[in-house]
Amino acid sequence: MAPRLLAAIGLIVLSLLASLFGAHVRSLRGWDRPAWTRTRAFTLGWGPVHRVLLVSGLALLASAAPIAAAAVAAALLTVWARLRWLRSEACARRRLAGRIARLRSENRDLPEREALRRALIESHPEWGREFVEQVVGDHPTIRGAARVLVRMERGWR
Repeated sequence: MAPRLLAAIGLIVLSLLASLFGAHVRSLRGWDRPAWTRTRAFTLGWGPVHRVLLVSGLALLASAAPIAAAAVAAALLTVWARLRWLRSEACARRRLAGRIARLRSENRDLPEREALRRALIESHPEWGREFVEQVVGDHPTIRGAARVLVRMERGWR
């Protein structure tokens, strides 16, 4: 293999690994993160670093093998779009509505708020009953509960 091709693949893989590490760090609670990842420089700099690695890797790959670069870019774009959809409020609303429909089909007499409460506890048992009760009390609709669900999963940024 040509050295440019190997360097391009290396940059793309390094970018993906950096992205995975950044996602892992964001998934940790604040006090469980390493000290150097709690700095403002890490918070502001990690995203651009892995994007620069990806763009430079794709540019290098395009100079070595344009068709392969187009295929890799299309695959990465597809994965990115799918992840954006899965983390969206609309998708959370659909999942929540599906859970509620399943719960109500199992028990026809189940009130809407109780079905919403059970669906939220089912999707996030770590939240606890009191917190779910508060969420359902503050946001009794599927749309409102889905908005809170997405914000909680994202970390309220």
